[in-house]
Amino acid sequence: MGDWQKQTQNVVEALANLRGQREAPPGIDQALTQLERGNTQAAETIFQEIKERKAAEGPAANKQAAEAARHLGALALLHDTGRALEAYRQATTLDPDNWENWNMLGQLLLRTGELSVAEAAFRKVESLATSAKNQDWQARAYANLGLVYQARKDLDQAEAMHQKALEIEKALGRTEGMANNYLNLGIVYGIRRELDRAEAMLQKALEIHEALGNKEGMARVYADLGIAYETRGDLDQAEAMYCKALTLFEAIGAQPQIEQVRAWLAQVRVWLTAG
Repeated sequence: MGDWQKQTQNVVEALANLRGQREAPPGIDQALTQLERGNTQAAETIFQEIKERKAAEGPAANKQAAEAARHLGALALLHDTGRALEAYRQATTLDPDNWENWNMLGQLLLRTGELSVAEAAFRKVESLATSAKNQDWQARAYANLGLVYQARKDLDQAEAMHQKALEIEKALGRTEGMANNYLNLGIVYGIRRELDRAEAMLQKALEIHEALGNKEGMARVYADLGIAYETRGDLDQAEAMYCKALTLFEAIGAQPQIEQVRAWLAQVRVWLTAG
Protein backbone atom coordinates (compact mmCIF):
# COMPACT_ATOMS: atom_id res chain seq x y z
CA MET A 1 0.00 0.00 0.00
CA GLY A 2 1.36 3.40 -0.98
CA ASP A 3 1.65 6.36 1.38
CA TRP A 4 -1.31 8.16 -0.20
CA GLN A 5 -3.64 5.16 0.20
CA LYS A 6 -2.40 4.57 3.74
CA GLN A 7 -3.20 8.16 4.69
CA THR A 8 -6.78 7.75 3.44
CA GLN A 9 -7.16 4.45 5.29
CA ASN A 10 -5.88 6.11 8.47
CA VAL A 11 -8.63 8.74 8.18
CA VAL A 12 -11.32 6.06 8.01
CA GLU A 13 -9.82 4.18 10.97
CA ALA A 14 -9.50 7.39 13.01
CA LEU A 15 -13.14 8.28 12.38
CA ALA A 16 -14.29 4.79 13.33
CA ASN A 17 -12.18 4.89 16.52
CA LEU A 18 -13.87 8.11 17.62
CA ARG A 19 -17.13 6.23 18.17
CA GLY A 20 -17.93 5.83 21.82
CA GLN A 21 -15.31 8.28 23.05
CA ARG A 22 -16.44 10.79 25.64
CA GLU A 23 -15.52 13.79 23.47
CA ALA A 24 -16.64 12.21 20.20
CA PRO A 25 -18.19 14.82 17.87
CA PRO A 26 -21.58 14.11 16.32
CA GLY A 27 -22.04 12.84 12.76
CA ILE A 28 -19.32 10.19 12.63
CA ASP A 29 -21.47 7.54 10.94
CA GLN A 30 -22.68 10.08 8.39
CA ALA A 31 -19.10 11.17 7.69
CA LEU A 32 -18.02 7.56 7.11
CA THR A 33 -20.94 6.96 4.75
CA GLN A 34 -20.13 10.11 2.80
CA LEU A 35 -16.45 9.14 2.58
CA GLU A 36 -17.45 5.87 0.92
CA ARG A 37 -19.15 8.01 -1.75
CA GLY A 38 -16.11 10.26 -2.16
CA ASN A 39 -17.55 13.19 -0.20
CA THR A 40 -15.04 14.48 2.36
CA GLN A 41 -16.89 17.50 3.74
CA ALA A 42 -18.40 15.92 6.87
CA ALA A 43 -15.09 14.25 7.81
CA GLU A 44 -13.23 17.53 7.27
CA THR A 45 -15.66 19.33 9.57
CA ILE A 46 -15.06 16.76 12.32
CA PHE A 47 -11.27 16.88 12.13
CA GLN A 48 -11.22 20.67 11.83
CA GLU A 49 -13.20 20.89 15.08
CA ILE A 50 -10.84 18.44 16.79
CA LYS A 51 -7.74 20.29 15.55
CA GLU A 52 -8.99 23.66 16.77
CA ARG A 53 -10.11 22.28 20.14
CA LYS A 54 -6.84 20.46 20.80
CA ALA A 55 -4.69 23.37 19.62
CA ALA A 56 -6.55 25.63 22.06
CA GLU A 57 -5.73 23.26 24.94
CA GLY A 58 -2.05 24.12 24.66
CA PRO A 59 1.21 22.24 24.06
CA ALA A 60 0.12 19.11 25.94
CA ALA A 61 -2.47 18.44 23.21
CA ASN A 62 -0.28 19.40 20.25
CA LYS A 63 0.23 15.80 19.09
CA GLN A 64 -3.53 15.26 18.92
CA ALA A 65 -3.98 18.55 17.07
CA ALA A 66 -1.23 17.49 14.66
CA GLU A 67 -2.92 14.15 14.08
CA ALA A 68 -6.17 15.93 13.18
CA ALA A 69 -4.24 18.25 10.84
CA ARG A 70 -2.66 15.21 9.19
CA HIS A 71 -6.09 13.70 8.61
CA LEU A 72 -7.26 17.01 7.11
CA GLY A 73 -4.25 16.87 4.80
CA ALA A 74 -5.13 13.35 3.71
CA LEU A 75 -8.70 14.38 2.92
CA ALA A 76 -7.53 17.43 0.98
CA LEU A 77 -5.19 15.24 -1.08
CA LEU A 78 -8.26 14.02 -2.95
CA HIS A 79 -9.21 17.45 -4.31
CA ASP A 80 -6.97 20.35 -3.20
CA THR A 81 -3.17 20.09 -3.13
CA GLY A 82 -2.82 23.60 -1.68
CA ARG A 83 -5.01 22.82 1.32
CA ALA A 84 -3.22 19.51 1.80
CA LEU A 85 0.12 21.32 1.92
CA GLU A 86 -1.21 23.80 4.46
CA ALA A 87 -2.54 21.00 6.65
CA TYR A 88 0.68 18.99 6.61
CA ARG A 89 2.70 22.13 7.34
CA GLN A 90 0.50 22.69 10.39
CA ALA A 91 1.05 19.08 11.41
CA THR A 92 4.84 19.43 11.27
CA THR A 93 4.67 22.66 13.29
CA LEU A 94 2.47 21.10 15.96
CA ASP A 95 4.43 17.83 16.14
CA PRO A 96 7.91 18.41 14.66
CA ASP A 97 9.26 15.02 15.75
CA ASN A 98 6.70 13.03 13.75
CA TRP A 99 8.40 11.64 10.64
CA GLU A 100 5.10 10.68 8.98
CA ASN A 101 4.08 14.35 8.89
CA TRP A 102 7.41 15.35 7.34
CA ASN A 103 7.25 12.50 4.85
CA MET A 104 3.84 13.50 3.53
CA LEU A 105 4.83 17.16 3.41
CA GLY A 106 7.91 16.21 1.41
CA GLN A 107 5.90 14.12 -1.03
CA LEU A 108 3.48 16.97 -1.66
CA LEU A 109 6.36 19.42 -2.16
CA LEU A 110 7.95 16.98 -4.59
CA ARG A 111 4.63 16.77 -6.44
CA THR A 112 4.47 20.56 -6.76
CA GLY A 113 8.10 20.85 -7.85
CA GLU A 114 9.41 22.61 -4.72
CA LEU A 115 12.50 20.42 -4.69
CA SER A 116 14.71 22.22 -2.17
CA VAL A 117 11.97 22.28 0.46
CA ALA A 118 11.04 18.69 -0.35
CA GLU A 119 14.66 17.65 0.18
CA ALA A 120 14.71 19.43 3.56
CA ALA A 121 11.54 17.57 4.61
CA PHE A 122 12.98 14.18 3.62
CA ARG A 123 16.27 15.03 5.35
CA LYS A 124 14.21 15.67 8.49
CA VAL A 125 12.65 12.20 8.10
CA GLU A 126 16.14 10.73 7.70
CA SER A 127 17.42 12.54 10.80
CA LEU A 128 14.48 11.53 12.99
CA ALA A 129 14.59 7.93 11.80
CA THR A 130 18.36 7.69 12.30
CA SER A 131 18.05 9.04 15.85
CA ALA A 132 15.33 6.50 16.59
CA LYS A 133 17.28 3.70 14.82
CA ASN A 134 14.21 3.08 12.65
CA GLN A 135 15.51 1.46 9.45
CA ASP A 136 12.08 1.32 7.83
CA TRP A 137 11.77 5.10 7.78
CA GLN A 138 15.44 5.55 6.92
CA ALA A 139 14.83 3.51 3.76
CA ARG A 140 11.77 5.59 2.90
CA ALA A 141 13.73 8.79 3.37
CA TYR A 142 16.55 7.63 1.09
CA ALA A 143 14.10 6.45 -1.60
CA ASN A 144 12.30 9.79 -1.56
CA LEU A 145 15.57 11.71 -1.62
CA GLY A 146 16.42 9.65 -4.69
CA LEU A 147 13.23 10.89 -6.33
CA VAL A 148 14.20 14.49 -5.51
CA TYR A 149 17.59 14.00 -7.16
CA GLN A 150 15.91 12.33 -10.15
CA ALA A 151 13.70 15.37 -10.57
CA ARG A 152 16.85 17.54 -10.49
CA LYS A 153 18.51 15.29 -13.12
CA ASP A 154 21.29 14.57 -10.61
CA LEU A 155 21.34 10.89 -11.54
CA ASP A 156 24.51 9.93 -9.63
CA GLN A 157 23.00 11.13 -6.37
CA ALA A 158 19.64 9.56 -7.27
CA GLU A 159 21.33 6.20 -7.85
CA ALA A 160 23.23 6.48 -4.55
CA MET A 161 20.04 7.19 -2.59
CA HIS A 162 18.07 4.36 -4.21
CA GLN A 163 20.95 1.96 -3.57
CA LYS A 164 21.05 2.95 0.11
CA ALA A 165 17.30 2.40 0.36
CA LEU A 166 17.58 -0.95 -1.43
CA GLU A 167 20.29 -2.23 0.92
CA ILE A 168 18.16 -1.43 3.96
CA GLU A 169 15.07 -3.06 2.41
CA LYS A 170 17.13 -6.19 1.68
CA ALA A 171 18.39 -6.28 5.28
CA LEU A 172 14.81 -5.94 6.53
CA GLY A 173 13.53 -8.58 4.09
CA ARG A 174 10.90 -6.16 2.76
CA THR A 175 10.24 -7.46 -0.73
CA GLU A 176 7.82 -4.71 -1.79
CA GLY A 177 10.31 -2.04 -0.75
CA MET A 178 13.02 -3.88 -2.68
CA ALA A 179 10.78 -3.93 -5.77
CA ASN A 180 10.12 -0.20 -5.56
CA ASN A 181 13.82 0.55 -5.38
CA TYR A 182 14.64 -1.80 -8.25
CA LEU A 183 12.03 0.13 -10.25
CA ASN A 184 13.55 3.48 -9.29
CA LEU A 185 17.03 2.27 -10.23
CA GLY A 186 15.65 0.98 -13.53
CA ILE A 187 14.25 4.43 -14.27
CA VAL A 188 17.58 6.08 -13.44
CA TYR A 189 19.49 3.70 -15.71
CA GLY A 190 16.89 4.20 -18.44
CA ILE A 191 17.34 7.97 -18.32
CA ARG A 192 21.09 7.40 -18.68
CA ARG A 193 20.34 5.10 -21.64
CA GLU A 194 22.05 2.22 -19.84
CA LEU A 195 19.27 0.05 -21.16
CA ASP A 196 20.61 -3.41 -20.25
CA ARG A 197 21.02 -2.32 -16.62
CA ALA A 198 17.59 -0.68 -16.71
CA GLU A 199 15.92 -3.83 -18.01
CA ALA A 200 17.69 -5.99 -15.41
CA MET A 201 16.45 -3.81 -12.55
CA LEU A 202 12.91 -3.65 -13.95
CA GLN A 203 12.76 -7.41 -14.39
CA LYS A 204 13.76 -7.88 -10.73
CA ALA A 205 10.98 -5.48 -9.71
CA LEU A 206 8.49 -7.31 -11.93
CA GLU A 207 9.32 -10.72 -10.45
CA ILE A 208 8.63 -9.45 -6.94
CA HIS A 209 5.39 -7.67 -7.83
CA GLU A 210 4.17 -10.78 -9.69
CA ALA A 211 4.92 -12.93 -6.64
CA LEU A 212 3.03 -10.46 -4.45
CA GLY A 213 0.12 -10.19 -6.90
CA ASN A 214 0.59 -6.41 -6.89
CA LYS A 215 -1.20 -5.22 -10.03
CA GLU A 216 -0.26 -1.57 -9.58
CA GLY A 217 3.40 -2.44 -9.15
CA MET A 218 3.35 -4.75 -12.17
CA ALA A 219 1.67 -2.07 -14.27
CA ARG A 220 4.28 0.53 -13.36
CA VAL A 221 7.09 -1.86 -14.28
CA TYR A 222 5.52 -2.82 -17.60
CA ALA A 223 5.12 0.86 -18.45
CA ASP A 224 8.78 1.55 -17.73
CA LEU A 225 9.85 -1.56 -19.64
CA GLY A 226 7.86 -0.12 -22.54
CA ILE A 227 9.85 3.10 -22.29
CA ALA A 228 13.13 1.14 -22.21
CA TYR A 229 12.22 -0.89 -25.30
CA GLU A 230 10.99 2.21 -27.10
CA THR A 231 14.28 3.98 -26.33
CA ARG A 232 16.13 0.94 -27.69
CA GLY A 233 14.03 1.07 -30.86
CA ASP A 234 12.31 -2.28 -30.23
CA LEU A 235 8.81 -0.99 -30.95
CA ASP A 236 7.10 -4.40 -31.02
CA GLN A 237 8.27 -5.12 -27.47
CA ALA A 238 7.41 -1.59 -26.39
CA GLU A 239 3.86 -2.06 -27.72
CA ALA A 240 3.55 -5.37 -25.86
CA MET A 241 4.71 -3.84 -22.58
CA TYR A 242 2.41 -0.83 -22.89
CA CYS A 243 -0.53 -3.15 -23.61
CA LYS A 244 0.19 -5.16 -20.45
CA ALA A 245 0.53 -1.96 -18.41
CA LEU A 246 -2.71 -0.57 -19.82
CA THR A 247 -4.66 -3.74 -19.03
CA LEU A 248 -3.50 -3.68 -15.41
CA PHE A 249 -4.06 0.05 -14.92
CA GLU A 250 -7.58 -0.37 -16.32
CA ALA A 251 -8.20 -3.25 -13.92
CA ILE A 252 -7.41 -1.05 -10.90
CA GLY A 253 -9.03 2.10 -12.32
CA ALA A 254 -5.87 4.25 -12.29
CA GLN A 255 -7.19 6.92 -14.65
CA PRO A 256 -4.18 9.27 -14.97
CA GLN A 257 -1.91 6.29 -15.70
CA ILE A 258 -4.44 4.88 -18.19
CA GLU A 259 -4.41 8.12 -20.15
CA GLN A 260 -0.62 8.36 -20.12
CA VAL A 261 -0.03 4.78 -21.27
CA ARG A 262 -2.70 5.11 -23.97
CA ALA A 263 -0.82 8.13 -25.32
CA TRP A 264 2.50 6.24 -25.36
CA LEU A 265 0.85 3.22 -26.98
CA ALA A 266 -0.79 5.35 -29.67
CA GLN A 267 2.55 6.96 -30.53
CA VAL A 268 4.33 3.61 -30.80
CA ARG A 269 1.58 2.28 -33.07
CA VAL A 270 1.93 5.33 -35.32
CA TRP A 271 5.64 4.60 -35.67
CA LEU A 272 4.99 0.90 -36.29
CA THR A 273 2.49 1.72 -39.03
CA ALA A 274 4.85 4.25 -40.58
CA GLY A 275 7.68 1.74 -40.53
